[in-house]
Amino acid sequence: MAARLKKDTEKAVLALKACEMFHLAGDETLLRLANASGFLELPAGQMLYWEGDDPGPMHILVTGQLSIERINELDRAVSITLRHPPDVVGELSVLEGMPRTADARATEPTVLLEVPARAILDAIEADHGLARGLISLLSRKLRESISHKIMLQWKVPRRLASALLDSARHGHERVEGQGVLLLEKLTQDELAVRINCTREHVNRAMKQFRDEGLVTVKGGRYLVKSVRRLRQIAETEERA
Repeated sequence: MAARLKKDTEKAVLALKACEMFHLAGDETLLRLANASGFLELPAGQMLYWEGDDPGPMHILVTGQLSIERINELDRAVSITLRHPPDVVGELSVLEGMPRTADARATEPTVLLEVPARAILDAIEADHGLARGLISLLSRKLRESISHKIMLQWKVPRRLASALLDSARHGHERVEGQGVLLLEKLTQDELAVRINCTREHVNRAMKQFRDEGLVTVKGGRYLVKSVRRLRQIAETEERA
């Protein structure tokens, strides 16, 4: 079960400062937000919230990892993306006062700073630096959304190569003489959701990669044997 941790204002200020949204906020703003916030600990597998839940606080990842998930056509939860420290989740729900748009689940023991919506809204009105930081955060997420829409014009192998490289950027380890092992465990259903195609399309593209000696599976994770070749596929100009 989720557990509330002992209040620690100094640690909360550091968590806020580490986050892109609060880079330009003043010290007084950070202190007020830290005093209003608290730490939440989630065990692996615990839900932070469900799609459709009422709007609530914003969360900043301090340690651990969150999987942002949606239900696919087979009524199974699949991961859209992962969030890592010091990422923010739930900022749109706070700003719009609208229900959560996806599930959020801890994939490993995770600690979050929970910042009340009212405290954030008041701080945005009072601190122009925080407002600019929020605009920067939302602009970056908009660029990511536009990039995703552009990706949907690509053929499946290029989409898949891009998704595997993105996963590698978020966490990997080098295996001597073999390649790069992704830390994230990805099912073909999850990859299909991320690149907006069917599992069958992913399966065919993955078979192509295996046949070319680009990707294999090791311990339930994907081992990229040639990052250079995978990057070449991801950077081609071929369109669907």
